[in-house]
Amino acid sequence: MKKTLISFLFIILIACSNDNSTVNPENALPTETNKAVLSSYPYPLVKWNNALYRVTTEENIDTDEPIGEILNHSNDDTNKGSTPDNSSNFYSKGTKLWSIKDVDTDEAIAVEYEPNKFVKAVLDQVTK
Repeated sequence: MKKTLISFLFIILIACSNDNSTVNPENALPTETNKAVLSSYPYPLVKWNNALYRVTTEENIDTDEPIGEILNHSNDDTNKGSTPDNSSNFYSKGTKLWSIKDVDTDEAIAVEYEPNKFVKAVLDQVTK
C-alpha cells in the first residue's frame, strides 16, 4: 500500500511539473570543476546561433549532427544581450552542441555533457 501511495504521489508531482524543468547542476556534469555557480541566472543557459537556450532535464535525446561547441563560459549576467555565441553560464569550454533529429534548431538543441550523454536545451522564451 505504501509503495502504491508513494508511486501515486510521484506521478502527481511529475504531472504537475513543467516538462522542461531546469537541470540539476549536481547531475549535469561529472567533475567538481564543472559544477559552476550559476550566479543570478535562474537556470543553465547556452547561447548558440544568436539565441539563448534553457537547459532541461530531458536526457533521452536522439541527436543528429554536431553544430558547435561552447567557446566561452561566463557567470556574468550583466550583459545577456551581448553574450558571445557558443557560450554558457554553466557548461565549460569544449562542451559539444548537437542538433536533435526531427527538431528544428530554432526550437531545441542537445548539449553533450559527458561522452554520449546528452541533455536537451530549448529556446528560452523569457530571454528571447
